[in-house]
Amino acid sequence: MKQHTLSKFYIIFILSITIIFTAFPLNASVTVSNLRHEAIIKQQISGIRVIQNHVFSLSQSIICYLPQDRSGIEKEINFINGRIETLGKEITAYLRTTPSISLENRDALLACVSLNFIKNALYQLSILSGQSSNVDRNILLEDFYLYKRFSVETLDALEDNF
Repeated sequence: MKQHTLSKFYIIFILSITIIFTAFPLNASVTVSNLRHEAIIKQQISGIRVIQNHVFSLSQSIICYLPQDRSGIEKEINFINGRIETLGKEITAYLRTTPSISLENRDALLACVSLNFIKNALYQLSILSGQSSNVDRNILLEDFYLYKRFSVETLDALEDNF
């Protein structure tokens, strides 16, 4: 009987040690994964902030100085849109690698939403640059600032998670 109890003790002891030593590598991989996710999301946040600032600068040019050079404004809008498209593809590619219901997925989706809002703000600017009616310009400006605010607030909420 004593030998049977001693065998149980050794089995439990060996299992305990095995569990302890396998738990550390699992925690390490989670930490590396979390650090990688944080780095990716922070890079996306930074890219979106640059685009937001670029869109805002363009808006000041359009609002303050009724542009005579519509082609220059169109080039700038197309340039910003290209940057939005590139970053959108990066976010979407990362989104596909995340589990469907997860922290990583939530963060990538928030980045995508913020980017879509700033793209909508850019669209409002593209229409605004061709308007001469003050009423239409004011309505478009109202929409522009609404989308811009939504983009900034969404990105701020995402950034608060880190």
